[in-house]
Amino acid sequence: MRVKPLKLGRLAGIPLYVDPSWLLVFAGMTWILADAYLPGAMSAERATYWVLGGVTTLVFFAAVLLHELGHALVARARGAQVRQITLLLFGGLAEVTTEPRRAREELASALAGPAATLAIGLLFGQVYALTRSVLPFVAAPARFLQIANIGLGLFNLLPGLPLDGGRILRAALWALDRDANGATRRAARAGQWVGMLIMSLGVLLAVREDLNAGILVTLVGLSLYQSARAAYQRAGVQGALQGYTVADLMQDHSAMLDPYLTLDRLPVEMLMGDSSRYLVGNGEQVLGLVSLRHLRQVPRASWARTSLMDTLSPWDEIEPVAPEMPLDQALQHMAGNDMAQLPVMADGVLQGILSRRRIIALVQMRGEAG
Repeated sequence: MRVKPLKLGRLAGIPLYVDPSWLLVFAGMTWILADAYLPGAMSAERATYWVLGGVTTLVFFAAVLLHELGHALVARARGAQVRQITLLLFGGLAEVTTEPRRAREELASALAGPAATLAIGLLFGQVYALTRSVLPFVAAPARFLQIANIGLGLFNLLPGLPLDGGRILRAALWALDRDANGATRRAARAGQWVGMLIMSLGVLLAVREDLNAGILVTLVGLSLYQSARAAYQRAGVQGALQGYTVADLMQDHSAMLDPYLTLDRLPVEMLMGDSSRYLVGNGEQVLGLVSLRHLRQVPRASWARTSLMDTLSPWDEIEPVAPEMPLDQALQHMAGNDMAQLPVMADGVLQGILSRRRIIALVQMRGEAG
């Protein structure tokens, strides 16, 4: 069962979340700082090492947040909506709803994150230079944050997706060939090679030098490889949907579920969990949505007495799409909101329903056709 990210608050109007896996990184980095790095850099009580280790780790991840905020603010400046920023096991992620329209927009967004990280690293370098002989309690953490941020910034510039260097490579290929999807696929392939190279270095390090460090490097390489592979597959889907809009695939809105249908009479495919959410409405009016989560909240013995109207989430929780929206963007919207169907609206009037099943069928058909 997937554990949902925890909400931290908002930064510059953007929701901030932390994935529970990040707590493992926080604990591990704090332990390394308190047990290995700080005792060698300064003299203090053991409890002081742990406090400084925890504070330094928090400052480092604040820098990671600023890295992602750099991406988010540049994306927002070009008109994109930033859904959220999430701290993950390896770094962070700024979720942007729309792709850049031009190569230079991709380049600007890609450069913003590493530029922020490198600037933070240089700033802590200045702090270290000013305090190393007078304030070791400040100098030791500052030295670590200098090295960590500069290292992270340079690492992110490696030329392969999902790293920022891969986005820079994608922008360059896009500008040369005028083919955004092809550029994405080649940058993702480069990311797979970068991941495999890092995994190879990790195995070599584990065998010849340090087992624990080698395992960590191998896991980083594996994570990059898997993310690059996923990016390549997403580019394949986007290529299959290229040129199609929501209007090409939407269906008549009569497919909505009757609001007075009782739970025991729901369609079999919903009870089997084929989709996670369904629209509920009457005629041209969408009243809300019902999900499998709603079913689980109602005792099975009460299904015959409970209608969809009693359990649905209201209409204002549903964000419709426009008929002219590109189909790949609509699919991303569905995935981001965990929806199987979307209402299609134009000038406040319901035009139809877009089903994820029909999008997947189109991708499969185009894949079989080469």
